Amino acid sequence: HVVVQLPVFNEGAIVERAIASAARLDWPRGKLHIQVCDDSTDATTRIAQAAADKARAAGVEVTVLHRVDPRQFKAGALNAARERTEHGYFAILDVDYVPRPDFLRRCMAVLLAGPKLAFVQARPDFFNAGENALTRAQAILLDFHYGLEQPTRSWSGQALPFNGTCGIWRREAIEAGGGWCGDMLTEDWDLSYRALLAGWRGVYVATVAVPGELPTDLRTWTAQQRRWSTGIGEVAWKISPTLVSSGMSAGERWRAFFPLFTWLGYLLFAATFFLAVAGIALKPSLALPLGLFNDLVESTRVGRLGS
Repeated sequence: HVVVQLPVFNEGAIVERAIASAARLDWPRGKLHIQVCDDSTDATTRIAQAAADKARAAGVEVTVLHRVDPRQFKAGALNAARERTEHGYFAILDVDYVPRPDFLRRCMAVLLAGPKLAFVQARPDFFNAGENALTRAQAILLDFHYGLEQPTRSWSGQALPFNGTCGIWRREAIEAGGGWCGDMLTEDWDLSYRALLAGWRGVYVATVAVPGELPTDLRTWTAQQRRWSTGIGEVAWKISPTLVSSGMSAGERWRAFFPLFTWLGYLLFAATFFLAVAGIALKPSLALPLGLFNDLVESTRVGRLGS
């Protein structure tokens, strides 16, 4: 039995697409259970109920679990939904991601083959990478993380943080790690490390891609980056003392620490940006010619479309 959990908060009409795509997953109907973990305060709940009714009419079990008190946000919603079922596997999909029908079969095959695997992480991909300059830039940065960094960590046996969506968790590992915790912004990284300290590990399946949507405006992207950087810093602050005192070898500890250094990368990026702006203000000739910049962006776009 697999429970597909769709965390929802004021998502609007997109929740209908999410429920429909979850209902199309290729898994025995009697063993597919969809939970809409809804903390919405607007019309999203009504839209989700209508989409759930449509899926149930087609023979798919869909339950909309609406919380009036959204305590601990996404983490609290996932915990509350898990308590409503006794099943052992939870596929987590944010509403803006649309998995192919074979997503469960391909990922569950990997998870069931490893008794000590806490989770299987598929590769998030993007519908709208070429929409504008911002989405093209995000695609370049995230392709490095999802297409190179995370697979390398998995293949080399390093600590693998969960990316919050497009993955399947084993119930036993969630509970061994203490469940989802809403006291920080990146509950996905937090549980990944707590499960690691409890003797579990994750695996990345780069060949299974799940397309989603990138932020298309600077304000939304900035808020996302602020949330991610703050959350990773919170996890580093919380987990580091435990990693130091754990029974891991020196090499294992180093490999577990390394992903947390991403937090320092955000600081270094911000410092480099402001220093570059200051340098250009003091000496305008340092600025990259606009024509060359446009050529670089265009070549990146063409290269992505060609691949």
